[in-house]
Amino acid sequence: MNLIKANQNGRSIMEMLGVLAVVGILSVGSIAGFSTAMSKHKNMKEVEKYNLFVQDFMQHKSLILKSGDAMGTSQWVFYTKEVEKLGILPPGWQVKGSNIVDNLGHRFNLYSGLSRDGIVMGLYLNTKKGESTNTMFCIQMWQNFILPNQEWIGNVWLNGTGTKSGTYYGTNFCSKGRKCLAHITVPEIHKFCISCAEEAVCNIITTFH
Repeated sequence: MNLIKANQNGRSIMEMLGVLAVVGILSVGSIAGFSTAMSKHKNMKEVEKYNLFVQDFMQHKSLILKSGDAMGTSQWVFYTKEVEKLGILPPGWQVKGSNIVDNLGHRFNLYSGLSRDGIVMGLYLNTKKGESTNTMFCIQMWQNFILPNQEWIGNVWLNGTGTKSGTYYGTNFCSKGRKCLAHITVPEIHKFCISCAEEAVCNIITTFH
């Protein structure tokens, strides 16, 4: 009888351990899911700020292009200071040198060539080799920032030491033989965003006209 009772108790303990293990797995999964959802929410709030920012600087585009600081003997003119003077940076965004840093720590430049025929936004995804690319943020930027603003965009491409993403063109610049933003697929966006994970330097280059 004692042996049977011990076996019964043993089964009960094992069953309880099994239940606890399942609960633990479900809890870990729930926490991971919640963390992912929160990251997406934070990203979306920041992407909305990028949209408002671009709307503002496109309204002041002519004024911005007439200003700017040439960087020494560089062939580039930077507009960070002018944008700051105009007061169009979203709350929490900061200017650090020639960079603008958003609330999530992503940094970008606003510049053009000496011809000043458009404003380029260079958004950094990687700053050193082996750094993990923020793929989720990149995808959300594509879907909720780049594509909705394609009428203002000349082209978009990925700048990396060995990356070959191809160049995609906006509505008014997409002619025969070019890849159009209007026709880009979800798999292409994902491929674009994960392709620079092992690059030494990698950023999204978007030209606004």
